[in-house]
Amino acid sequence: MKVAILDDELHCVESLVLHLQSLFPDISVIYKSTNPAEAVENLKEMEIDLLFLDIEMPILNGFEFLDKFDKIDFDVIFTTAYSQYAVKAFKAQAINYLLKPIDEEELKDAIETYLKDKEASIPTPNNLEELLKNFVKTKSSKDKIAIPVSDGIEFIIVEDIVYCQSHSN
Repeated sequence: MKVAILDDELHCVESLVLHLQSLFPDISVIYKSTNPAEAVENLKEMEIDLLFLDIEMPILNGFEFLDKFDKIDFDVIFTTAYSQYAVKAFKAQAINYLLKPIDEEELKDAIETYLKDKEASIPTPNNLEELLKNFVKTKSSKDKIAIPVSDGIEFIIVEDIVYCQSHSN
């Protein structure tokens, strides 16, 4: 299976590559990029089976990125820190939706489900109700929120929050 990864954060790309290599050594990551504009042109020339696609990126977000293709002949798993994009992701025919930081078990489940469906020649779900059922099934009780901090973003499990206070921004 040939995989591509597009995420504007290099550490997220490299982390996903490491997870994929350790869990599925047969998967070939044939393309990885942090630049959506460049990736559009490169991926139009490549044959891939699966794209791991971040949603919130500068220049082009994940949905704008997909709109640049006349024909999408690969499957998409969205990877993002923002759960509010889930419904839109499924409307865009995503086969799965992983929240960052990506949990290794959720990644493993997503790939195993993808491979099983491909072997059985099950088409990608194309109605919102079916996609939402898949989202609820994979949704973790560890819902996280992204909090910007001085050196990047910190992900906090919502259930662990006792009190929040903001100053200025």
